[in-house]
Amino acid sequence: VDDDALGVNGGEAADAERAGVVIDVGLGVAERPVVDEEVVDVVTLELSDDETALLDCIQGNFAEEKIENLSFYYGQCGFDGRRGTVAKNKLVEKNLLIEYRAETGGRGSAHCIVEPTPESFKFTGRTPVKLTGRGDFVHQYIISIACQHYRALGFEVTKECSLENGCFADLMARNGSETVAIEVQTSKDHIYENIQKYDSINVSRIEIVCSSGALQRVLEKQYPHIKPERICFLTLTHYLSRS
Repeated sequence: VDDDALGVNGGEAADAERAGVVIDVGLGVAERPVVDEEVVDVVTLELSDDETALLDCIQGNFAEEKIENLSFYYGQCGFDGRRGTVAKNKLVEKNLLIEYRAETGGRGSAHCIVEPTPESFKFTGRTPVKLTGRGDFVHQYIISIACQHYRALGFEVTKECSLENGCFADLMARNGSETVAIEVQTSKDHIYENIQKYDSINVSRIEIVCSSGALQRVLEKQYPHIKPERICFLTLTHYLSRS
């Protein structure tokens, strides 16, 4: 899958770097960036029409618990990449958005994603949105993409699904004849526990979605005897290429 199909290209990646508040997600968990201690007075902020439209679009999708990449939001607003990036960078500078980069698993490709800050909701007067589920923002993004993928295939999906043994699945997708458990893996930690908890649970397969292609390769080498029809290590590309 090429970069354009994944919604990011070299220019956008460079713009993201220049924005100053970007988190790269490799083998570890994304951490929230340190915001300047000088508190921005949201009451006095002024936004351009483009900034207002983009922020409204992002918050509107959040209200439906949808996290999309920047190219999706730009498309909804009718912006090309350059125009959208200008508006996005201004919103980041004003502490209304936090930007992350989530690897898709394809070589050199990543999705630029943004999280509205609490200050952004104060500014617009909207009720702050707390996403369902655990994990950092990139973890939540991966779950959002997996949810959309399986809903499009006619599955019913449940985040933080309670299992009979008292454990929880990050996501469970069911369609009557098939039950798929999805676990997001952002590091090598707890992988054994994530697999073992399904020993007594009746599922068709377990999809371990890795936060990077490098992590996927590490885990495949670490667990060479796992049967792929039962447990498979994937990246976001698996869902994006089938959407």
